[in-house]
Amino acid sequence: GNLYGNHFTIVIKEIISDLTDEEIGALINQVETSGFINYFGLQRFGTESNSTWRIGQALLQKDYKQAIKLILHPKKQIHKSSSKSFSNEKNIMNQTFHQLLVQFSENNNAKEIVSQIPNNSKNAYLIEIQILKSLAKRPTNYLGSFQSLPRNVKTLYTHAFQSYLFNIMLTKRLLIFGPRPVVGDLVFQSPDSNKDVLYITEENINDYTIFDVVLPIPGYKSLFPKNILHDLYLDLFNEHNITIDSFNHTDRSLKLPGNYRKIIERAYDISYEFKRYHYNYQQLVPNGFNKIENDFVTPDTDENAPKKALIISFTLLKGVYATMFLRQLIKNPTHWLDKRDYLLKLGNNE
Repeated sequence: GNLYGNHFTIVIKEIISDLTDEEIGALINQVETSGFINYFGLQRFGTESNSTWRIGQALLQKDYKQAIKLILHPKKQIHKSSSKSFSNEKNIMNQTFHQLLVQFSENNNAKEIVSQIPNNSKNAYLIEIQILKSLAKRPTNYLGSFQSLPRNVKTLYTHAFQSYLFNIMLTKRLLIFGPRPVVGDLVFQSPDSNKDVLYITEENINDYTIFDVVLPIPGYKSLFPKNILHDLYLDLFNEHNITIDSFNHTDRSLKLPGNYRKIIERAYDISYEFKRYHYNYQQLVPNGFNKIENDFVTPDTDENAPKKALIISFTLLKGVYATMFLRQLIKNPTHWLDKRDYLLKLGNNE
């Protein structure tokens, strides 16, 4: 919609550092000024054993059998719920469905698996159940089973693949050219535009900074930088067995015209404070329910408490990930744009 951005208040507990509060504050001010790398957040890519971007890659390759195999692949770890009220029931459901997926990977008998699915798992495993029910009727119709999914689910996978490619190219861009605009880079035509772009040239390069530079989230309508990055995009496509035409999918729900995204972003309206506390279960800021009920009681300040927390508030524009801002702030004690190893780690999702 027309959402401008999101405001966050985040508590980072158990701050253990050789830096003083003033030095930590200076680092926050540095990131506020220098910005941070505008990667898509890791949550966009699923887990190691169920990577959404790999499913998206298979879909663009029109390898529907592989895509379905990846969606139904049993997860390596079953994460237990932390909610005491329904954790046991939910964990039993997780284990049961995990075993059913293992069974399907071994016998490929969707009809048999569907007959064993508990009724109370319909909501929790909608995607897997929908595919299994479709395969139970037509065991080899992998395209049909995928097309039975809601449109927003189908695009989740291909958008994840686009984001994955963008993150790789963003790392390459910063490693090659650093924090400065160069001839051949792309920028938005106007501050209000997020689609129309133009090229940086020798004549207009002084009009732009690194905060203006964008990279394509690749699609069949994308324009690509007019420098070495153009060939690197094509090399990346080749490594993943796709071409530009792959984004112009025959399935209308999977057509990807592409878009553009700034490579460096800023956090706005940053404020922070340090607070001492005794126990990790202590609530230091109001949550959403407290704000509705207006019932939060600010804990007393105890400067002698053994633990220290950083409470930081900030605003990010729509589509920018708070995890990336925090990751850069926490993991990087010096100027990140001068650290090749740091960029490589971020680009490899470490």
